[in-house]
Amino acid sequence: MTVKTDGDPSGQGLFFLLVALSVGAYGSVAVIGVAGTTLRMRVRAAVGVVTALVVSLIGVGLHTFLKRWTTLALITLFVMLNFTTSGGVYGPQLQNGFFGALHAFWNGADFVEGLRDLLSFDGGAGFGARLLGLFGWLAVGVVLVLVAGQHETRVAPRPVAPAAVEEEIGEAVAV
Repeated sequence: MTVKTDGDPSGQGLFFLLVALSVGAYGSVAVIGVAGTTLRMRVRAAVGVVTALVVSLIGVGLHTFLKRWTTLALITLFVMLNFTTSGGVYGPQLQNGFFGALHAFWNGADFVEGLRDLLSFDGGAGFGARLLGLFGWLAVGVVLVLVAGQHETRVAPRPVAPAAVEEEIGEAVAV
């Protein structure tokens, strides 16, 4: 049975949430598991948590402002730009100026280069800076969620609680 709501006219939002969580979780676990075989479990778990928090907090914050365009924005931010700027296929020295410049601070580059430093240099020569970059993205996500919450409080009407709806219906029927 498909249940439609005002915010989800197709009634398929929860399904796509499941797809996003499943694919994202599987992809993250597979990559962190394989790339991090020499890392302690707590480091691998921390990388997974930070990755999940960064993507989900920025996505939740953006949805308030972008609505149905959020998926496109997240694909652009976390798929297209991550693939191009991460240095996983082509290093920043082989990329054009735009993508090479993004490599210095983009979350995908921080993730790939940080793990590369950690695995290749026994303790990571640049791991701390890349981890700091990921925490910076996490901070951006937290700020974006807070701004979105403030915006929703000012602009959007508060949802009516089910008990209040039942009470209102009861009063209308009694009249």
